[in-house]
Amino acid sequence: MKNKKLIIGIAIAVVVAIIATVAVALVLTGDDDKDSRKKKKSDKETVEQEAPQVDSGNVVATCGDYEVTAGEYSYFYMSLYNQAESTASMYDQYYPGMGAQYFDYTKDPAEQTCQESDLPEGVVTWADYFSYCAPERAVLVKMLYDEAIAAEKDGFKISDKEKAALQASIDEIIESYRQQADSQDYKLDNYLEKTFGAYVTEALFRELLEKEYVAELYLAWYQENIGDSVGEDQIEEYYNEHREDFDVVAIRVFGISYASGYTADEARERAESFVEDLNSGKSFAELAIEYSPEAQKSSYENDSATLMNYQTKGDLESIYTGLGEWAFEDGRRASDTFIMNLASANAYFIIAIEAPATRNVTPTSVAVRHILVEVSKTATDCEGNVVNLPSETIELNKVNALEKANEILEKLAEKGNTEEAFIELVKTYTNDTGSVSNGGLYDGINYKSNYVTEFLDWSIAPHNEGDIEIIETTYGYHVMYYVGGDTTPVWKSEIRATLGEEAYEGYYSTLTEDIRNNIERSEDDIDEVREKAENIVALMVQENAAYASMSSYY
Repeated sequence: MKNKKLIIGIAIAVVVAIIATVAVALVLTGDDDKDSRKKKKSDKETVEQEAPQVDSGNVVATCGDYEVTAGEYSYFYMSLYNQAESTASMYDQYYPGMGAQYFDYTKDPAEQTCQESDLPEGVVTWADYFSYCAPERAVLVKMLYDEAIAAEKDGFKISDKEKAALQASIDEIIESYRQQADSQDYKLDNYLEKTFGAYVTEALFRELLEKEYVAELYLAWYQENIGDSVGEDQIEEYYNEHREDFDVVAIRVFGISYASGYTADEARERAESFVEDLNSGKSFAELAIEYSPEAQKSSYENDSATLMNYQTKGDLESIYTGLGEWAFEDGRRASDTFIMNLASANAYFIIAIEAPATRNVTPTSVAVRHILVEVSKTATDCEGNVVNLPSETIELNKVNALEKANEILEKLAEKGNTEEAFIELVKTYTNDTGSVSNGGLYDGINYKSNYVTEFLDWSIAPHNEGDIEIIETTYGYHVMYYVGGDTTPVWKSEIRATLGEEAYEGYYSTLTEDIRNNIERSEDDIDEVREKAENIVALMVQENAAYASMSSYY
């Protein structure tokens, strides 16, 4: 599930972007010029001696029991600015010039119309947006942090590894700022104030980074686990109301081209003749071979060549408008046919229902292991050319390969048919060199996985863990071992995920709307803090503009 409304952002990533911006400033300003060093020293003393009317602990907004201090406002104002700058930079990486259409970080945010949606009344410019959202974000982080602590009894937990990673990241960020502060003759707290506002100290900076990180982890945990609260009755009710979104059909498809060889009318007549033969009792697979051009007949020898399994209504509609509607009509039966003229392919296609619409009961995600015993179908001649082997030789190779696969089964049985024994045999016998290192393992398999049909069908069929069987594919013979996984039917897991996402969206929307409706701002104090934040942004804008100009020059 994706959180479409999350305004917290990735705290560490945003701070890294800020570090990069400050690094640019260092490149542009340099440290070698003595007059410049004196000016920096003077600036430093100004910051240290300045006594603002609002101090870092002044409360500039409240929401219920939560208070937002001037320091917190400054931090989140600058985080919002840097998040917008980071997003614009990302756009430019993929679509040069598009970033500025979203947010131009070389221009004053107060002179740019905010591109975010659902803006409150009175919020017009990006500067308005940063100022309006900063206290809301501060409250949101505090609320989520408190909920995270309270949720420990429900299973939310930050592992020791995650705690260590957090502290290491924060220490690394602080050290980066400390080095930059030293290079410009600043104390760390003064440098943080210069970067984030006149109220942000090292202690506050650490505290807010940690709270943002915990809030992020909690939201991810909540999203992942909210689906567990969805009941079976809810799932069944949702399915009955939206069954076309979760049912699948199996169809067979064969095309008759009129790009060459046949006119459009002739192709249509052959398609109609195909259907008549099908209705007379011939199989679709046999007819595909019969009606295909001589050069293509071998490609239809495998029964699965014309089969399209697990097709949703949307899948079929994307192929041909009306095909999904036809396939999912009430009363549709196996062997019902449909002829369509797909002009983009210059062909008429015959569609036949193999299995009518039903719930997708395949497993959500499973894992298997296999040992491939390859059947050689080509050889290299004396001149180094790859040539096809005679059919008699291929048949002999198939017999030998099957015999070898059975020998592997016997060796596996001697070792107790355990997974460990299977992994050892993979190292010795498999021709699938790409899976030797992981014991022939393929995991995360579901009905959409891109594997050869017989391999996929076996993998997602009902099995018990440890089931072993030999199957044949176009590659040869596979000794299969079923590992297991999440065998929840796809239709059920998809509905659970959908309802879980709706529940999460409801929770998050309620949380953010309650904050917006109940927050009280001290406008005079906010105006003073905002002015200082805008002064910092103005310097960043100048540096960005200078860097952009320098980059275009070179």
